[in-house]
Amino acid sequence: MLASLKLNPAKIKLISGFIDTYLKLTAAEETILQQNIDKINLVEKEVVMEIVTSWMQKGIEQGLQQGRQEGRQEGEVLIIKKLLNRKLGNLDLEILEKIEKLDVAKIEELADSIMEINSILDLENWLSKHN
Repeated sequence: MLASLKLNPAKIKLISGFIDTYLKLTAAEETILQQNIDKINLVEKEVVMEIVTSWMQKGIEQGLQQGRQEGRQEGEVLIIKKLLNRKLGNLDLEILEKIEKLDVAKIEELADSIMEINSILDLENWLSKHN
């Protein structure tokens, strides 16, 4: 329907962005969408595929950004755990799990506090205050 309205690309992008944000398709709905795309004529199909492709590109970009953020956070956690293991000796599983559950801001706070943590007890106290 959006393709048949013959709107300019900016309006199509605005409307498709709105739809993409507020109308998440299930796997079954995506199958139906693809079946409907397969039924339309070639000219309309090209327009629809441009819209779908822009949605896919936006999704890919969001996925990459989220992946980079998660990777960065996992890297920070790994570095913190290595530094603490080196400074305090092998940490037990419970402490490691608490560190892994910290959000990004808390990981950064822990990194800032690492020089003041001189024992397992110091680390446990820090974690109990910041969890």
